[in-house]
Amino acid sequence: MQNSCTLNRVAVVDDDQSVCTSLRRLLYAHGYFAETFTSAADFMRSGAIRYTHCLLLDFHLGDATGLDLLRETAAAGYHRPTIFMTGSGEEEIRKRCFDSGCLALLEKPIKVSKLLDALTIAFRPS
Repeated sequence: MQNSCTLNRVAVVDDDQSVCTSLRRLLYAHGYFAETFTSAADFMRSGAIRYTHCLLLDFHLGDATGLDLLRETAAAGYHRPTIFMTGSGEEEIRKRCFDSGCLALLEKPIKVSKLLDALTIAFRPS
């Protein structure tokens, strides 16, 4: 378990509010502070990228894809460890996500152990 929630900030972007709520609770229980957003636009407008340490992005968002959002954050000069989530096991999605440099692609329903393993890598000291 992580010691300080304020140092372990995760931005969760998923267009399903129930997924956001569940992940926020789960992450908090494991020592992470999760801020949730139901669209890429809401996330970018919030300015949260400035203090977020890791991105947990749904691949299929209502207003964009997780890849679109990752490109937008990079274009703004922010490079964060990124974990993608998807309800689709399509090989093309998997390839595109890993080509983007993501740490992991988790299939929904997400296995808690896989998420925690990916977060451990994301928060590993450089």
